[in-house]
Amino acid sequence: MKTTTITPDPWKLTPDDRLMAMIGLVGWIGALLLTLWR
Repeated sequence: MKTTTITPDPWKLTPDDRLMAMIGLVGWIGALLLTLWR
């Protein structure tokens, strides 16, 4: 577990956190498009 303090500033996120956020956003958009496609 990391012992870093969590800051609300999105620019102070680590690259890993940014990558996870991008993957989550892409996955959410993909699921939304699949739902609308049917």
